Formats: sequence, C-alpha cells, structure tokens
Amino acid sequence: MKKNFIVLFFISCVSCVVFAEPVNFNVEQQQLLNYYYSGKYMHDLNVVIQKAKVQLAKSIKKNTQHKKLAIVLDIDETSLSNFKQLEALYGLVNWVGGIVPKKPLVIINNTFHDSVIRPTLELYRYAVHHDVSVFFVTGRDNRQVMEKKTIENLKKAGYTKFVKVFFNNPTAEPSGYKINTRKNIISQGYDIVLNIGDQVSDLAGGYADHDYKLPNPFYFIP
Repeated sequence: MKKNFIVLFFISCVSCVVFAEPVNFNVEQQQLLNYYYSGKYMHDLNVVIQKAKVQLAKSIKKNTQHKKLAIVLDIDETSLSNFKQLEALYGLVNWVGGIVPKKPLVIINNTFHDSVIRPTLELYRYAVHHDVSVFFVTGRDNRQVMEKKTIENLKKAGYTKFVKVFFNNPTAEPSGYKINTRKNIISQGYDIVLNIGDQVSDLAGGYADHDYKLPNPFYFIP
C-alpha cells in the first residue's frame, strides 16, 4: 500500500509541473538590439580580446626557444562584422534566438563589405608587430569568387599581412575542418598560441595553446 501511495504521489507531482512560457520573440529581438547598440556587445568582446592580448604578450616573452608563434582568427563576428547585413536582410526576425537559416553567411557575405571588429584588428596588429604569424580559418566556402572577395575585404579592413586564409569545403563539417586546419598549421612547425572565434565549434578539438570565445548571441553554427 505504501509503495502504491508513493507511485501515485510521484505521478501526481509530475502531472502538476507547469512549464514557464518562453520569452516573447519580439522581446528577444529588442534585447539583442539593445545589447548591440548600447555598446555592451563591443565591451564584452573587447574584454575577451584584451585577455587574449595579455596571454599573447606572455607567450612572446616566454618564447626563448624562438618557436614560430602563430594566432588563428575566425572571420565572421570575430575579425569582421556582419551585423548590419543581418539586421537589414532578416530584420532580426528569422535568425535570432537560435532560429538560423542553414547557411546564413553564404548570402550575407556576397556583399563583401563587412566592417572591421576593431579590438580584433588591434590584436592582429600587435601580433604582426611582434613577428607572430596570422592565419584566418573561416567557415566561408572555397568558391573562387568567395576567396577573392573575402581576402579583398580583409585587406581593406586593415588585415593586410597574414600567412594564409583557409576556406571550408562546403561539403565538410565546419568544426572538423577547422580542427584539421589547425593540425595542419602545427605540422608546418608553428605553435598556435591563440585560437579565437565566436562559435564553440571554432574552438573545438584543440591544437592551440589558448582558446578564446567571443560573444555572439545573434546566430549559432554547430
């Protein structure tokens, strides 16, 4: 009898669970707009970049064996910003809150006028000034026009000196491709001191001394 009572009590409790209503979609949109336009987004991004810069300075100072130091930078929402294009194309309707087209940046990047993310540019300049090699590893695909226009965009934004920009094969998973690319860079004798990106998938798999995740509440790429 006691066991039956416990089972019935458990079932009763489960049936009484009330799930909270999700945040209204329009409210989420406004929160994201406020986060960006208030300056909080850039502040939070800059905090991460400054931590990365401190670490880079330490690694440079400790490099008494004269290893070939390198940093790896993602492009979208790490080195260049797509926010204005996202806002214009989607009106912050179809892409916030985790609702993302399959490959949102394929269309967006056809403009190739992405603005620079200045804290990352300053980190890049610091690295170049101290003879640290720079690699860009992007999820943008390797179509010829995409490669050409992306590199032009990077140079126009101020990223004028780098070893290589690695582009993704559209049939490959972004995270696996980026892991293999970092592994390839290391195989060439480089020590990747920093790996910086806005997606968790940018940092997965290792092959870097230090990983830094930049804020990006605007879209998610697994």
